[in-house]
Amino acid sequence: MTDRITIEGTAGSTPQLRTIPSGRQVANLRVASTLRKQDPSTGQWSDAGTNWYSIAVWGDLAAHVAQSIRQGDPVLVTGRLRITTWGDDDRPATTVEIEADAIGHSLRWGTTAFQRASRAASESASVAAPAAAAAPAVDAQGWATPGAAASATDVEPAALQPVLAGVDDDVPF
Repeated sequence: MTDRITIEGTAGSTPQLRTIPSGRQVANLRVASTLRKQDPSTGQWSDAGTNWYSIAVWGDLAAHVAQSIRQGDPVLVTGRLRITTWGDDDRPATTVEIEADAIGHSLRWGTTAFQRASRAASESASVAAPAAAAAPAVDAQGWATPGAAASATDVEPAALQPVLAGVDDDVPF
């Protein structure tokens, strides 16, 4: 059985985008979700504990998340929940991870603007991707790293635009 979950929280880290040896992209980040309670007698609000989630985002969505989400941003995440217990009998630990199907800004606290990727950018990215995946460089942790795009500061701003494969500029309504 797969448990599905949707959380609203705050990005506790800026997503880290990596390319694994197969050429597929993954972005990882942490999200904090804090429960707030109101004291009925005083009307005062207080924090009642924070849950931390590790978020894994794959494929094109990973690249979009890396371009869009920054530490401190309010986010909504929906996906498949995985809880892993590890450690030994003396020091057990638990990791709560969500493999995200969708992630975006929460509009409860502000506004955001959507920017659709053009079909031309999508097609050029799909042509360039196989060449980049042919011989990926591998870092000390075993992760493949894209050639010149090892860090966001090395990439031209035009190359950082999100790409939606198979999406054209037609409005869907």
